[in-house]
Amino acid sequence: MSYPASVDADNNGRMAIFAKGLAISSFLIYATLIFVVPQIRDGRYCCEQSSFSAAISNIVYGSRIGAMYTGVFDIFIKHFTEPLPQALDEIRAELPTEPSGILSPTTLDGNGVGYPVVATAAFRIFGFRWWAPAAVMLILMAASTVIFLRRFPPLLVTLYFSCLTVMLFSWLVWEPAARGQIPVAGIRYFSLVGELPLFYILLSLIQRRPFPDTKAVAAQAAILMVSALARGNAITAFGAIAVVGLVFSRARRNIAVVRDLKTVILSSVVVVIIFALAVSPQYLTSGRFQTIVWTRVLQGLGINPKLPISELNEMFPCQKYIPGGIPPGIDDQGSQCIWFAYVIEHNIPIESLWNKSYGGEFDSAMRSAFFRIVARYPRETLDTLISLKPRITIGSVAMTLQFKLSDYPPMAIALLVISLGLALAAAATSARFVREAIVVSVSTLFTATAYLAAYANPWVTSDLTLYCLILSGLATCATIGGVVGLVRHRKMECADGG
Repeated sequence: MSYPASVDADNNGRMAIFAKGLAISSFLIYATLIFVVPQIRDGRYCCEQSSFSAAISNIVYGSRIGAMYTGVFDIFIKHFTEPLPQALDEIRAELPTEPSGILSPTTLDGNGVGYPVVATAAFRIFGFRWWAPAAVMLILMAASTVIFLRRFPPLLVTLYFSCLTVMLFSWLVWEPAARGQIPVAGIRYFSLVGELPLFYILLSLIQRRPFPDTKAVAAQAAILMVSALARGNAITAFGAIAVVGLVFSRARRNIAVVRDLKTVILSSVVVVIIFALAVSPQYLTSGRFQTIVWTRVLQGLGINPKLPISELNEMFPCQKYIPGGIPPGIDDQGSQCIWFAYVIEHNIPIESLWNKSYGGEFDSAMRSAFFRIVARYPRETLDTLISLKPRITIGSVAMTLQFKLSDYPPMAIALLVISLGLALAAAATSARFVREAIVVSVSTLFTATAYLAAYANPWVTSDLTLYCLILSGLATCATIGGVVGLVRHRKMECADGG
């Protein structure tokens, strides 16, 4: 039986509204869980003290955005082991009328300029509340969602938030040691903010029909750049955009693709300029505007147990200042050892080091050390890159996919079940998802390169975990679509036979 075109159009319109409703509901569930799950509220922050100190220095004492009074930082370190709500309450009570310590024009943790600006905006808008960074994160996600739903089918949005919801029940949250390393809305978690904008831009580049409104692409690129400035490994997203854009612009000679690429570049540059003008010029001159890269690449060599640590300690003698030298695995102590060996070699006064660690010169020293080690141990380096790092990356993702629902309140578990139901409903009502699968696969590939270059552990590979969950959702779409198609075919055969 055939139906009039108006009836089909009406049904399609209702299905589109229903699908968008699923996406919006999945976002609301995710946002609600952030505020009601006690593990998130009571978590501590391992890597954000410098950024929070800069935010308080700006709001309370009027320092320039990104600048940090060391006295404020010392108070944060004092309350390092406490949950953030408790720490913020006690820090407020302990802040002196006049700032104490030295005013550092930059943060000193090597994480770049992005998160200090995000933290400052969060606490200035919402006050010194534990959920302020999460609120800013959700605002960025909501903006990206609204833009996405205006143009593309909502399947990826639903899967994105449903999978983020699932991750709130994973090892990353229920394990205390893990959630301290990657708190929700913290530096490492912020790479997840850029995933939906990345999906939007890649879908725009591969779409055959051009979309006249470039403002949407510009807005998504801006959100993506904020995410990349807050968490450096998100910068690999721009590599994916560049490669996909070049491939499709040459294959189709599509002017719209070139236009979108130019829009992404322009919007990203504008965000970088705004951040650069907001903070001290010393972020640029000291090499602290971006995250440290070579330090992490160097530490990635340490995962190979065959790397002779005793010989590395001979290459980089630092025992005068760090008696333990470079430990197995290298890690932060090893980087500091190599840094002090550099300091000794270049006769840098020790008293001048308080603001040099994890800056541009520090990262340059790590780069030089990296190539020295690679040149001396090429076989071990090749084994690390080809064999060890892929296995460790896979193992890290597998570790995060452990769940322990018994630690969560019943309301949270109910919301998880509803979110999974929304994802299944989205899968059942989605007719096409090949483009979505291509986009997520490309994103996964480019993100993985960051961990092959540096290192992977469970609390830094959250974006890969998210991609794996979304790809699993798309595979479910394919399965459900195949079953539904088979049932429809059988019904048509029966109707024709009747």
